Amino acid sequence: MNVKELLSLKEFQDYEVICGEQGLKNEVRAVTVMDALDIRNWVKGGEVLLTSGYILYCNIDSIANIVRDVHEAKAAALFIKLGRFLSEVPEEAVKICNDIGFPIIKMPKDHLFLQAIQPAFLELLNQKNNIIATSERIHTSFINIVINGGGICEIVDTLGELLKRDVIFIDNIFNKTYKSKDTRINFENMDKKMLEKYFYYDVNLDNRNYGHIIVSNPRNDLKKYELLAVQHASTVIKLSIQKKLSNRSIEERYRDGFVQDIILNNIKSEEEVVKRGETYGWILDKSWYTTIIIDIDNTKIQYLGVKSRQDTEKIEIGNQRIFRYCAEILNCNFKDIMYTKFTDSIVFIIKCEKPCDNKSSIVKVLNELKNNTYEKFKFTLTIGIGKSRDSITKCHEAYLEAQKCVKISRRIYKNDKIMLYEELGVYNFLYEVNEIPGVKNFYKEYIDRLISYDNMHNTELMKTLIGIVENGWNLKETSKTMYIHYNTLKNRYKKIEEVSELKLHETKEKLNMELAVKLYLANNIENLI
Repeated sequence: MNVKELLSLKEFQDYEVICGEQGLKNEVRAVTVMDALDIRNWVKGGEVLLTSGYILYCNIDSIANIVRDVHEAKAAALFIKLGRFLSEVPEEAVKICNDIGFPIIKMPKDHLFLQAIQPAFLELLNQKNNIIATSERIHTSFINIVINGGGICEIVDTLGELLKRDVIFIDNIFNKTYKSKDTRINFENMDKKMLEKYFYYDVNLDNRNYGHIIVSNPRNDLKKYELLAVQHASTVIKLSIQKKLSNRSIEERYRDGFVQDIILNNIKSEEEVVKRGETYGWILDKSWYTTIIIDIDNTKIQYLGVKSRQDTEKIEIGNQRIFRYCAEILNCNFKDIMYTKFTDSIVFIIKCEKPCDNKSSIVKVLNELKNNTYEKFKFTLTIGIGKSRDSITKCHEAYLEAQKCVKISRRIYKNDKIMLYEELGVYNFLYEVNEIPGVKNFYKEYIDRLISYDNMHNTELMKTLIGIVENGWNLKETSKTMYIHYNTLKNRYKKIEEVSELKLHETKEKLNMELAVKLYLANNIENLI
């Protein structure tokens, strides 16, 4: 109840506003008698102060300061009996009250204080009881929705009916928007400034924002019972979202297990795969399937710096955000996908009609995903793509190929690359021969001198040699890709021949050196690129 509503009661019909009309919206929480100059020390906020005027009459020069003090203490209004001790409110006090919006009300001099206190308290008590009853009714209506299996749609509709306003809930967890029935306002086309004029309520839990309730009321213009309705709606919306999150978590766990069974070859028959796939709405018939691994770069390095459980949780939450983003992008671009998550990687299986169907579009989408992930999360991705298979039961083979792509890509390029198994070329063979005795000695014989020279003289001969090999021994192309002058590159080339003691213009020496460089790249994490 505010001061204006209090004065509208029949018991206050003879009361007159003297000044400070802007403050008639001040909330009234109590009514008390002012009988001392230090009343400010006893004001808690929301009080209507009653006075016969005697204390003010005795301190008439201090009235302006007293008014200012009780206003600063958040009193609601001052009721004065004029004509008994104090004939009028001093002009200075009137001016201050008009400036600060603090109402002074003329109280009939023959009215007892009890005649003001009793009806005011009775109205406050009635309003409080009404709020409690309304709150209980609102709470029950929302709880019944949950008990009867209703969801956010029903909650938003009920809130709209209670408020008799357009209501919308923007779900930030599942990226959905819910509108109450017959909503007339098109919230989607509103910019931030337009939304600011409406009532806006954040739905938060454990420092996580679940979304926003928007009501077509002007901002900060909801009544108490209406705000209670919004708060109750927020509570049951949180319960509904938590239930959906729990169901999603359970489904994801079972789905992840199924996809992992596929890529780890834990499937007994194709019939088993087809039947289990149907439970998730996947039709795993005779089509072609492309297997992709998206690996977050440098995650394992982050774990080395972990000092507490909170640090681990922070890394895992960051990974999950990236995984969700990857899944959203691929779901938007491809009709039939399956995926499963590991600690720092996510594996996708994309269904297609032909062996090479959508391969170029897959690479294009993955390139955009890789770039956008860095912009959004400041993490790079290494992506491996296996060869397409004509049966879902052969995807474990493609998974091993995609794994090899990620490992070789990391060794050659470190990170932030996409590699297809078909494009591994000689690196596929070189990766396999790593375990053969004598391979390491072979490439060390050709490149150790260059690496030692670089370490001693702080040069980049090995890096330059790798660039030359990757550009087919074309020095002009290498100078362009390495952004160095052509003459500088020629001088480095001569130095490489001098340090390695090889004549690289001879076919045999060139072939041996190229093979050594590629073996080195295929089998050394600590490369120079």
